[in-house]
Amino acid sequence: MEIPDHGLLFSLIWVFSGMFIALRKQWKYLLWSMIMTAMCLMSILAMNLELYQKPGPQHISRYLREEKLFLYGMISANPQVSPDKLTLIVSVFRIQKGREFIPV
Repeated sequence: MEIPDHGLLFSLIWVFSGMFIALRKQWKYLLWSMIMTAMCLMSILAMNLELYQKPGPQHISRYLREEKLFLYGMISANPQVSPDKLTLIVSVFRIQKGREFIPV
């Protein structure tokens, strides 16, 4: 998986280097500020990893072609609709493509 923010990774390396120097020189105030900065940067990195996650092998986008695709399942109690009104998240237990059924 490719991480889209190389500047963030460079900043994390710089902060960890600063933490090591602050630990060796026993600068406690700088060490604590570097720890807090590292925690913030790692939380941003975790959000980026979640945002740019590639779909798995069972994702429905892998089965989209020219022919019709039938989804059997149910809409959850609180469905999530995207702002552009093109995406609806549902729970599916069977996918029919042509005459064959694809396991979910």
